[in-house]
Amino acid sequence: MPSEIELLQLLQEKHHLSVVALNKPSKEGMIPVLFHVGKKTYDLYVYDEYQDFDAKNQLLCIYLVLSAIEDYLESQDYLVWCKNQTITPDDTWLQYYRDLASKCREMELVLGKIDSYIPHLEYELRSGSYYELLKNNT
Repeated sequence: MPSEIELLQLLQEKHHLSVVALNKPSKEGMIPVLFHVGKKTYDLYVYDEYQDFDAKNQLLCIYLVLSAIEDYLESQDYLVWCKNQTITPDDTWLQYYRDLASKCREMELVLGKIDSYIPHLEYELRSGSYYELLKNNT
């Protein structure tokens, strides 16, 4: 059985996933990124609570993006999502939240069910597979 990191690597290779940070300031701790899925590109925001985002560590960046998408998909509504992302609700975030619905549907058509593979608790505790991912610099 492949490890969580190996599953993430397989997903990256199969769908040619990559993440690029945009040269725009983060907004309320949310990092603006481009998420490449094959030939499609999605402009997204990633909440990086621990400032781990490092473009040299693509698997980590992919995990952060997939985790952000999972957070969106699991949120009951806009206000819950804002609270989870620690952002202040406003018209800009509301429009972004609404736009995520179609972006997620498109990504799911290619990737299947969105899965970051690494348990969120390991991210929070900075342990297990997430700790290994932090050390990975590929």
